[in-house]
Amino acid sequence: MKIGIICGSHRPHSQSGKIARYIENALLTQGLCDATWLYDLGGNPLPLWDESIWEGDEQWRQILTPLSEQLKSCDGLVIVSPEWHGMAPAGYTAYCPQLAGHCGTEDDIKATTWQDWYASAEQALFEIRKACDT
Repeated sequence: MKIGIICGSHRPHSQSGKIARYIENALLTQGLCDATWLYDLGGNPLPLWDESIWEGDEQWRQILTPLSEQLKSCDGLVIVSPEWHGMAPAGYTAYCPQLAGHCGTEDDIKATTWQDWYASAEQALFEIRKACDT
């Protein structure tokens, strides 16, 4: 199993980056996965917004294709979101949905299917849309 880890801080040497590397090390040393992929925005900054991303710009294709391939190769994903004085950064809404069967026992997760997880994700999207307009 391969787990992808994305550190969302744009700052080099951030606390979020330290947490992401800690998680990566724990996953590997405890044998919880066979491989990891760590993408730290502190060393690989992406612009927050650039209209040309939607226009098929070749530069964006070169940047995003390898990232897309890495993400597709992962069986799970951990996102480490930066905090600012214990809060989500300005402009972000932090929302972490719990998928059906997760955060319980092994039997709980075994009793669920991808359809249950998908329904959980749809419900979470419905809930966050009530709180966010973009």
